[in-house]
Amino acid sequence: MKLLQNECMKLFKKKGTWVMGTLLVLFVIATSALFTVILEPPPQSVDMQEAEAAYAEAEGLAYAGEEHILVPVIENAALMSIVTMFTVIAAATITAGEHAKGTIKLLLIRPASRWQILLSKLGAVVLFGLVMTGLLFASSFVSGMLFYGWNLPEGYVVQTAMDGMTAHGVYSYIAAMYSLWFVDLLLFAAIAFMIGTVFKSSALGIGVPLVLLFTGSTAATLIADYSIANVFLFSHTDLASRFMGFPGVVDVSLAVSGLVMALYAAAFLAVSFWRFTVQDVLD
Repeated sequence: MKLLQNECMKLFKKKGTWVMGTLLVLFVIATSALFTVILEPPPQSVDMQEAEAAYAEAEGLAYAGEEHILVPVIENAALMSIVTMFTVIAAATITAGEHAKGTIKLLLIRPASRWQILLSKLGAVVLFGLVMTGLLFASSFVSGMLFYGWNLPEGYVVQTAMDGMTAHGVYSYIAAMYSLWFVDLLLFAAIAFMIGTVFKSSALGIGVPLVLLFTGSTAATLIADYSIANVFLFSHTDLASRFMGFPGVVDVSLAVSGLVMALYAAAFLAVSFWRFTVQDVLD
């Protein structure tokens, strides 16, 4: 616990951490203001909202509507991609940065074993992701208060996808969306953590996961017709969009995709711990 506390203190004392947090809050507020105050919704959007309201009425469901305090919270769930980027930076640099500054030697003379040291760093990265996710949620909630007032919704959110419309309870929908995005975050953080630990390079640890974050789904689409797509990692990293009703690259449940991602993440972390505990990390 002491090791975890020390790693968290080092991580959250960095100026870069505060810069990322500030940028996230500003981006959330600016985005909410842009779509609420400045831009008028296009006619297609208005028609879709009317169709969704009609669907809810036909199904006998209370439609939550599009003007309540949680609208920015729902719409800004997609900004979890930015939180993922920031967490990748933290994961890639938390070990590689120690090598770059030469402080890794001071860290390893402590009585704690190497695996405990690395586990504390991993725990700090997960907590960083949780804090950033909480900051995204909180700033979106405050934006909702600013632009919609204290108007808590009741009823259902209706989503329009390629295969029709689906309805979800507004609060369960928010919880599911942020949770599924957080699963993606953990996977890419594990990739960055492994690369930063194994290769001792912050640049490589940041660059590779970010490239995969934005190109992995495209690569999965290209091999969708081949059997290898079923075990290809990035065929399964579309949890949120599939929950919203859009078709995925592979026709499996979210639970199966989550299991595949967990197995890959476990393999990445196993490599990280092997490299840090067995190999000479002082080179």
